[in-house]
Amino acid sequence: MKILVILNPGAGKGSSPDAENKTEEIAKAFQAVNVDAQIVCPGVSDLTAFTKQAVISHFDAVVAAGGDGTISAVAAALVGTSTPLGILPLGTLNHLAKDLKIPFDLQEAARAIAEGKIHEIDVGEVNGRIFVNNSSIGLYPKAVRKRDQEIIRLGRGKWPAMLDASLRVFLRFPLITIRLETSEGSLTSTTPFLFVGNNKYGMKFLRIGDRTSLERGELCAYLLKHTGRLAFLRILLMAILGLRQDRDFTFILSREVQVQTRRRQITVSADGQLMALDTPLHYRIRPKALRVFAPEIAIP
Repeated sequence: MKILVILNPGAGKGSSPDAENKTEEIAKAFQAVNVDAQIVCPGVSDLTAFTKQAVISHFDAVVAAGGDGTISAVAAALVGTSTPLGILPLGTLNHLAKDLKIPFDLQEAARAIAEGKIHEIDVGEVNGRIFVNNSSIGLYPKAVRKRDQEIIRLGRGKWPAMLDASLRVFLRFPLITIRLETSEGSLTSTTPFLFVGNNKYGMKFLRIGDRTSLERGELCAYLLKHTGRLAFLRILLMAILGLRQDRDFTFILSREVQVQTRRRQITVSADGQLMALDTPLHYRIRPKALRVFAPEIAIP
């Protein structure tokens, strides 16, 4: 097997990038399982465009080595093609790798690719932009934007900056009025956020829950019903105590969701990356559009 590995050496918990050492570790991991790996560190912001321009026809697979953002960007270039995606989870959260049961150990993750078990999984799409995990509007994109501003302006670490940004956004507690339209009907709501997942998530407020399947061919949309800070704080407390809070959310399953707002353009987060998109937003599921190496996937 001959593969192209696209490495983001800065992925992880804020450690300083060390591309040379990481490249050597990956090379040894694939040598141990008799896989011919060409490893590149593009150093570009648009990994999707880089992957599309690479001569992937020369390789049996393309492997994304990094966090969820790296994996999502590389995956977007492979959607709808016959080229499978391999994953080396080197990030902090690694949502897709967890849901696909991909080992976090580098050697074991390389072995999972070498074994060649390919599954076809769903991906989400919003206004033509691919996401493998989730997308949102409202509180989260605002917090991410402020976090990035603090990292650039003050040179702060990612997580301290995110905590401070989240507190600032919470104090303002901006609300957005949206109209959701699906084949089953429509809903108008004023909410602090809308969360749209590629397949159904177990919703846990302080962290995104797990998905039992990536093959059901559906989007899941969550909206918080309450619009006040006190209700929001109560939900946070319930999450800390581990109590269920399903009644606090409106939950929708659908193959397509259209989101209308009063704004002509809105900031959207897709797999943690921010983008400004024209409204209305058109979300849709693309069933089995991505081929990926994984040891096992739960059967719907």
